[in-house]
Amino acid sequence: MKEEVNKIDPYYIAYNIFLTALKNKDIRDGISKSLYMAKMCFNANNVVLYELDDNGDYVHKYNQALMHGNSALTTSILNYAKGTLKNNQITKLKLDFMNLHNVVFIPIETDDEKYVIALTGDNEFENLNNAFISTFTTTMSSLLEKLELFEKLMQSSEIDTLTGLSNRNAFESSQSKTELTNGTIYVLFDLFRLKNINDNYSHAKGDEYIKKTAEILKKYFPKYVYTIDATGKKSKSNTGSCLYRVGGDEFVLISNTESYQDTMLKIMIIQQEIQNLDLGINETLGINYGLVERKDNQTFRDLYLEADKLLSQNKKQTYESLGFERRR
Repeated sequence: MKEEVNKIDPYYIAYNIFLTALKNKDIRDGISKSLYMAKMCFNANNVVLYELDDNGDYVHKYNQALMHGNSALTTSILNYAKGTLKNNQITKLKLDFMNLHNVVFIPIETDDEKYVIALTGDNEFENLNNAFISTFTTTMSSLLEKLELFEKLMQSSEIDTLTGLSNRNAFESSQSKTELTNGTIYVLFDLFRLKNINDNYSHAKGDEYIKKTAEILKKYFPKYVYTIDATGKKSKSNTGSCLYRVGGDEFVLISNTESYQDTMLKIMIIQQEIQNLDLGINETLGINYGLVERKDNQTFRDLYLEADKLLSQNKKQTYESLGFERRR
């Protein structure tokens, strides 16, 4: 007679949550559900997913809802003990520090072996040698590989292949994610004479013009800065600025850290560097801009309209001073 499954059993629930997560279009949500169910099944106070970053340190990944007061300590212990996590061996540590008593690190085997699950709690996790560990690690491995593919696809869909800047997809997405503050800098840019260069010197020359301009913009408005400490360890931090290529010759800068005066000064320097580019053609180069600083709780739409108006005025003055027809 076939044994009836107890559908209230936490292992049964977790297994089905994992299956659901594998089919879930939002892989990150599926992983969060899986971690929460693992917390129940392992009778842990907390279950946290870690990923090895570019600096060789473990950092928590998609765990905001599961983070706790001992997270920083758990992270420090994991990075201190990471040398013991070889060959995908489970590592158990018994502690007596504040309210952190037992920690278990479970490596998740993927192609690059860069993930670890941390369990923390009051119990000693004596029942880890069961079939659920195998189910858990195998399914998490599959989920994480799907997540990596998903993130690569997302990244490729939001990166402009010519310049390496964020593209229009990323720009439109950012408007629901970027926090605007009074003082946020918003700049619209476009290039002098791109159509004329495309028509008279080839689109290859036009692409070179766009690419070299993007490199100059990135030099003065980088998205990340890199530092090296006394031990030689390299770290990366976000500057609070982001550049987007939103059209053929159109760029947008959004920054919560640049001041109006510093941005204006940098634009003047950028203008000079673009004018001095050597493209091997007889053409006037440069960049038009519309620079605004957010005030009175303006929306993204308000900032765009104000910057676009200033950009149009700037283009008109520039083209008239050079004796060119507009947009030629």
